[in-house]
Amino acid sequence: MKTINKDMREARGSVLIVAIIFATIAALMVGSYIRLAGTEMRLANHQFYGNASLNLAEAGVEEALYAINLSSLVDQDWESTATPGTLQKYRNSIDLGRGATGSFHVRVEGADSDAPRIVSQGNVRSGSNGRSVRQVEVLLYHRSLFDNDLMADRITLNGGNIEINSYSSETGEILESAKVASTSLEEESMDLGNATIYGSVATRGWEPKTRPNTTITDGWTDDFNANLPGVKLPDYDGAYHIYDGGPATLGDAGATYYYRTSDIDLSGNDDEDKLRIQGDVVLVVDNDIDIRGQAGILIEDGASLRVYVEGDVSISGTGVVNESQIPSNFQLYGTNLDSQSFSLSGNAAWYGAVYAPNASVTMNGGGNVGAFYGAVVSDSITMNGGATFFGDTDLRDLVDETSFAMANWRERFGDDRHVFQ
Repeated sequence: MKTINKDMREARGSVLIVAIIFATIAALMVGSYIRLAGTEMRLANHQFYGNASLNLAEAGVEEALYAINLSSLVDQDWESTATPGTLQKYRNSIDLGRGATGSFHVRVEGADSDAPRIVSQGNVRSGSNGRSVRQVEVLLYHRSLFDNDLMADRITLNGGNIEINSYSSETGEILESAKVASTSLEEESMDLGNATIYGSVATRGWEPKTRPNTTITDGWTDDFNANLPGVKLPDYDGAYHIYDGGPATLGDAGATYYYRTSDIDLSGNDDEDKLRIQGDVVLVVDNDIDIRGQAGILIEDGASLRVYVEGDVSISGTGVVNESQIPSNFQLYGTNLDSQSFSLSGNAAWYGAVYAPNASVTMNGGGNVGAFYGAVVSDSITMNGGATFFGDTDLRDLVDETSFAMANWRERFGDDRHVFQ
């Protein structure tokens, strides 16, 4: 009997020891899990605030690009520094939630140069996670406004016989590398109708609207992104020549002439009703352009015309004749910050580049010739049947001295970081 009781006590003792061992293991596991969970939470918070500080640094870059491209650093209340040609800006007390606040400090070096450098630092402070700092450096370069042949927020191609292609105005070679792009975030902002596009199409996250007969030889992508900077008037300190807006001859070989007018209104059935351009001419139009009938603008071979217009544009009839057939020799810029309307047609082929970020542009075909050569960048583009469009790839190398894009982006670490004062 005593032996049985002894065995039972030994068995109970063994069970108790095993239970204690398992309880100890469980406690260790629970403790390890709690520590692991705490570590993961701290790492997650560290990563969260690290990403937030990087986003703030990039927000500083965006603010600098906006100021450089759309107005000026001084107009946007940027402060001068002890270093000539360098300006800076702070933004503080940005509420990020969870008890965290953010800020960024950005500086632009060589603000008046052809290759400015932006250094931007994002900072996040949180009571439980301390401070997170990320710093980026961006180098800028003068870009072309015509990297794409047709680019707008909304693009509509009406009719079944529209063709879009590309070529080189220097060699005349047909290249079949056209670029059509939408800057919109809204779906169905591009209706390609039954057009044939010898090249590629790009959108911002959605599929373009097509028809059974739509052809895109190089396919489409949905990762496009671009901003359309506003148009700045030419940097010219001299006195403008006054032009009355009617038939005339402007410019002369060997020099650039600057003119200003309230409106351009050309009509009539005679060669004398034309505006003739000789030499290099820059023309600022404060209101509208209206060209119809046999009147028109004649840009002589070897001459060039840059037009900056604030109002609406209607060009029909003879339209604009660019004798050199080089689109860069006729550049039309829309300067209105709200909205404009451009209606382009005519009996002659159109050779020109249009940049009007707030304009609705309608191309009605080129009359008997039915062709446009160049590039169009605007808020909306509508092409009606009978038109053929050839994007000039040489315009992609046409540098705009007032517009910048990112040439290089890198993050700075450790001793490589700039020390903001």
